[in-house]
Amino acid sequence: MVLRCTEVHAPGANSGGGSPDEHRQIFPAPYRAQIATLAEGGRNLEDLAASFPALLFALATDYATPERRSDALDAILAGKKLKTAAQMLGLPLWLRRLPPAALTGPLPPLPDDPEFALAVVPALPRQPEAILPWLDFISFSDRLAGRDVALWFAKHPRLVPPAAPTTEALWMFAWAFYAKRPDTIAGRIQRHAWTARAGPRSARDETANWRKRIEGLLALGTGFPNTWFADGTAMGYEFVALKGPEDLFAECASMRNCLDLYALRLGHMRSRLFSVRSRGKPIATLELGLRNDEVGVPFIVQLRGISNRRASPAVWQAVHAWMGSQSFAHLDRTPRPKRMSLVLRRKLWAPLTEAAASIGMADRIEPLTIGRAPVRRKSTSSPR
Repeated sequence: MVLRCTEVHAPGANSGGGSPDEHRQIFPAPYRAQIATLAEGGRNLEDLAASFPALLFALATDYATPERRSDALDAILAGKKLKTAAQMLGLPLWLRRLPPAALTGPLPPLPDDPEFALAVVPALPRQPEAILPWLDFISFSDRLAGRDVALWFAKHPRLVPPAAPTTEALWMFAWAFYAKRPDTIAGRIQRHAWTARAGPRSARDETANWRKRIEGLLALGTGFPNTWFADGTAMGYEFVALKGPEDLFAECASMRNCLDLYALRLGHMRSRLFSVRSRGKPIATLELGLRNDEVGVPFIVQLRGISNRRASPAVWQAVHAWMGSQSFAHLDRTPRPKRMSLVLRRKLWAPLTEAAASIGMADRIEPLTIGRAPVRRKSTSSPR
């Protein structure tokens, strides 16, 4: 598909063949009455059904402000170029590519610059009914995460609804959003942040891993009610309990392992982690669990060195010696209070929630922030 951003047709030119009335019938049924009423205002308006369907649709569905619509209508009726009328309305000229059948709902705000158009127009879905949901997500990404993120999604159209599940696309969007905010809770736990060079496969993998870390973080809360065993030493090695999310993520970074992906298991109180150190430097990570057949008796779930290498026999001996010196009196799986998790959830999503609320789109991110699909509200520009 070739984009000619400067191409315009004079008002009254029928570029698509057939009568304007025939073209109006191609618009989705809920909007035909509104479009027909507007088109009765003059021949130039009628011809928009063939020459610029999106412009006619925008005027009929209260796009932009009343003042902008009035100026655009005057320009069209006066026979001015459609480019001029579209600019007055604030409607991108490249939306001329949209067929009437694609206009299934209110048009989202979209940039009107050549770079954006050159990236988006060739990637438009082939099915008319898929175009508007796709553009809506691109617009959403542009407004909340930035132009580079929107262009990245346009470059990978299979990652955008309706080709991709909405919740999956939202998680990927959030991964990109927080990559630009590394000082936030959600930004700090990204092992590999989003970049414009990310491919679809790596984006899916990294988003899935980041999501696991978030779920584990919410389960962990601010830390463990107790760490089972006290810090101590044995055979020249130090044993330090990982007491909360920050300890866990720091340990995983220094040990180059992926235990943080299993933080959910820790949050459910099924195990505890300890850093095994030599002269203050981490050399192994120890995970302890509780036996099911012997209440209150711990066992070694795993003991791994840097990059998941095997721990030396000396380290294994030290672990057993240290465990033997501990008391088993306070080993339990006390459930974590849900309220703590809710407070942390609000804090974690606050940057995204506040950004979305500032442009009236807080409901769009509810599948992430509260874990359920948003309630669809009628738009002010929907059919009356």
